[in-house]
Amino acid sequence: MPRVRPYYAVKCNPFQPLLKLLIAMGCGFDCASQHEIETVLTIGADPGSIVYANPNKTESSIVYSRKMGISLVTVDGEEELFKLERLHPGARLLLRLKVDETGSYYKLGDKFGATLPECRQLLELCRQLDLRPVGVAFHVGAFCQSALTYRRAIEMARQVFDISQQMGFPRMTVLDLGGGFPGTDRCYFDQLVTEVATFDTIALAINQALDLHFPAPEPSSSRGSSSSIQIIAEPGTYYAAAAFTLLTRIISKRVVVNKTTGGTNITTTTTTTDTNHNLPDPQQHVMYYLNDGIFGSFTVAKMIGKQIRPVPVLIGASSSSSSSGAAPVDDSCTVKQWYTSTLWGPTCTSLDCIARDIVMPELQIGDHIVFEDMGAYTHSYCPLCG
Repeated sequence: MPRVRPYYAVKCNPFQPLLKLLIAMGCGFDCASQHEIETVLTIGADPGSIVYANPNKTESSIVYSRKMGISLVTVDGEEELFKLERLHPGARLLLRLKVDETGSYYKLGDKFGATLPECRQLLELCRQLDLRPVGVAFHVGAFCQSALTYRRAIEMARQVFDISQQMGFPRMTVLDLGGGFPGTDRCYFDQLVTEVATFDTIALAINQALDLHFPAPEPSSSRGSSSSIQIIAEPGTYYAAAAFTLLTRIISKRVVVNKTTGGTNITTTTTTTDTNHNLPDPQQHVMYYLNDGIFGSFTVAKMIGKQIRPVPVLIGASSSSSSSGAAPVDDSCTVKQWYTSTLWGPTCTSLDCIARDIVMPELQIGDHIVFEDMGAYTHSYCPLCG
């Protein structure tokens, strides 16, 4: 998307080496809190390349953003305008537009965004409070699988631009496309969609919609109908998801034998003795306890129903196929008995269940389980497990 400058969503993954790399690549930042603003400023981000993209900001964070020279902020309600009029009257406002979220797994419209009529009301209040609306922001929802949804959102944003100009405001100059971009071509929400929209598909749709509704001027043109429009987006998952792999360690294990007596299932704990390979033993179920769980890196994954796809890694005495002492395991493995298994986190609650009834080879304490594409909304949401 050659006309779009990325403003990385810091909340997705605030890992400082990643943030520094993005600064070096010329990215701006979408910050949702004072802490995120402080984080990126500390490592050298330009205040002029930050959008304070939380429509509901604390008063202290508004004062801080003004002090640090951050002027671009999003709003979607009248009370926020009153706060900004008192605390940051020079702010440059992006009206957060509520758009159709068809094809997105995790929708944001119930909480954020103003409808077209509400945007008109917000513009009228901006006039009364002498505030500066400079553009429109929207978000199509997380894990969007519909390129058409972006096209429709851009068309709606054009309407707000036109309404603003009809009301006599100076021409708007900023369009924020929000996030929702995939970070991998693998789909972790098969229960929702039958077709995965790749980033390339979405980018093509966005480029076409921008050319239609916000056309770039001819090189020789000086009339500036769209020449000074800054187009930004807020990708988070796109940059972070596939860049990180989570390596967990098995810290404990139980093998449960299912016995049927008079139609009643009785479970007891025993050791594993079956030596058949590849087909799971229906009489035994293995429970593994990992050093991470749903109160750690898996919080958001479980909250939104993302599919968990573990990759066992045998180490030490458990591995016979790698000279390095570690080997990933797949369906071709013939050196281990396979069982239906449950993965538990380390906390003392049965809510901390990562995945149930998955078929895996038998592993031992000290073996590892890998989870790919775990860079987005994982360790940044780890208040309990650290």
